[in-house]
Amino acid sequence: MTPRTGMPVLETGRLTLAPFTRAHARDVENFARLWEVARYTSSIPHPYPQGGALDFAFDTEQERRNGSGGLVFAVSLKGDATTIGLIDVRPTDDEAEAELGYAFSPLVWGRGVASEAARAVVGWGFDGLDLTVVVSRALVINPASCRVLQKTGFRRIGNSTIFMPARDRDGLFEDYRLPRREWHG
Repeated sequence: MTPRTGMPVLETGRLTLAPFTRAHARDVENFARLWEVARYTSSIPHPYPQGGALDFAFDTEQERRNGSGGLVFAVSLKGDATTIGLIDVRPTDDEAEAELGYAFSPLVWGRGVASEAARAVVGWGFDGLDLTVVVSRALVINPASCRVLQKTGFRRIGNSTIFMPARDRDGLFEDYRLPRREWHG
């Protein structure tokens, strides 16, 4: 994958996905600090540090500027500037592969928002970044996230036990894979 310094704004039927910046940090901190969000991630610490989202936004903007990553979108409902989630694609060791990750406010859980955002970002990854494969994983204890991946077109390829730095322990994950040739976006 060739790193990009510019990212588009993606639009779906209900959502706007804009490059994540410091302007989104306050909303992100409001949902990232919730245990019900953090417990389903390997990287969101709990308790969430004050200013943590601002630091993350600063680092993301720096990565985007220097072309090393930072491919994070802030998700909002059309017509509402409130950030309700983050979704990103992170390069893996394979140049043509990236990993999809996301976290959303509980206020929109169960409404298809994560699946809609995931379809938009996966489509952009295949078309805009020329990816050949997108991978993802979800904690086994989070069946809703596993359904998001399945609804997006990912195929489950197994389980893995991975160290979760924010929890200082291992977690059991379901692993998913979506090759471009199987994409029906």
